[in-house]
Amino acid sequence: MSTFAAVPAQFRQSASPERSFSEVNQSQEFSEDQWRALAKIVRDVGPTLSPDEELGDLAAAEAAVNAKDYERGVIVDKLRDELRELTRQFEQASSAAQRPPSHPSAAEHDAQVRSLEHQQVSTAKQLNEEQSLVSKRELELGKLKNEKEELDSIQVGENKENDDEWLNGKVIRLKMLSDAGFTFVPSKDGKSANKILIRNDLKNDVHSVPLDSSRSKVYTANYIWNLASEGC
Repeated sequence: MSTFAAVPAQFRQSASPERSFSEVNQSQEFSEDQWRALAKIVRDVGPTLSPDEELGDLAAAEAAVNAKDYERGVIVDKLRDELRELTRQFEQASSAAQRPPSHPSAAEHDAQVRSLEHQQVSTAKQLNEEQSLVSKRELELGKLKNEKEELDSIQVGENKENDDEWLNGKVIRLKMLSDAGFTFVPSKDGKSANKILIRNDLKNDVHSVPLDSSRSKVYTANYIWNLASEGC
């Protein structure tokens, strides 16, 4: 809204724009009433015109604008910091979502799973074979124990009165050893055996092992047993 009141009609210039203000003033004389009206306008408008107040309003407006700019700058800086943090978190999440170089790919993982499954089947098969072998050995052990009990039940004499019984026991032992695949080969003088023949029915093979004192009895017994059990 304009501070100045409307100019009375008597003060309006009716001259054409081509005439200057001085020419108008010279050609027109103000009456006393006109001067009084003009003075009243000046008195009415004068109190509303305060340069100090207007300058203060301008300074306050400038300060408000600066404060608003500062506030907006703080908000913008905060938003930039939040954007940097979100960008960093996004990069970390993106990196974490990638498969590490040390981890196998999906195809490699499937291949490893199939390999482990194959190993599991092979191990289970081998375990079954070992269990079957153990069962077979247990049967053989039970059979040998029974044969030993039968041998222990035979009374073999060690004097001349029981020579017949002793010979019968010796014959039985030799017969059992022969059935088990062991045959003693007598020496030239016929007093002792200098070698033993080992028959392996599973491999259809026969081994000859000399019986001498160059090796211990434990070694010879284990060696004979290994030859007899090959292929089991």
